[in-house]
Amino acid sequence: MVTLIAGTNRSNSKTAEIAAYYQKELFAQHGIESRLLDLASLPPEFISGHMYGKGPKHPSYHALMDTLAGTTHSVWLFPEYNNSFPGVMKSFLDSFPFPNPLKGTAAAMVGISAGTNGGANGMSHLADILSYLGVSVLPQRLRIYSIMENWKDGEITQPMLRSIMAEQQAALAASILPTVQHRAAPLVMNGDRS
Repeated sequence: MVTLIAGTNRSNSKTAEIAAYYQKELFAQHGIESRLLDLASLPPEFISGHMYGKGPKHPSYHALMDTLAGTTHSVWLFPEYNNSFPGVMKSFLDSFPFPNPLKGTAAAMVGISAGTNGGANGMSHLADILSYLGVSVLPQRLRIYSIMENWKDGEITQPMLRSIMAEQQAALAASILPTVQHRAAPLVMNGDRS
């Protein structure tokens, strides 16, 4: 199952809008169903210290963790905050139980910024963390820059960004579908070397 994570707790965010658009396009172009996990639905007390302890956690936190259960691929969409990604996303990653629910899965990343960086540094930071958690990160990274100009009426308007998104989604789809055509031919040994 593919899980899209809208990585900000800001309500009514552009990130959540873009995540819904990404989800729609992933199904339209590749027939891949996915679910959306919006960090805006984190409980208000999420940041409190008890979220990291062994005691009971808020029921809505458990609902988010249940959403991650069964995830084989994730798409992390996030706005650029202070030349990185939002702190709430790091806190969310830090709150994962052990063993973490994403170990052995694959991930794609989409950075969003008002400026020209497109969240590039945040993607680098997130890639390091996901790799540490045992997640394979796809090399195709979508950097949606100048969001006020390149996002209109619920769509990415810049043709190059649409092309990069299509390439990333194709790579994601290819990593989901099992391939048998890349199996190595059996090794045949010839003991006679005369």
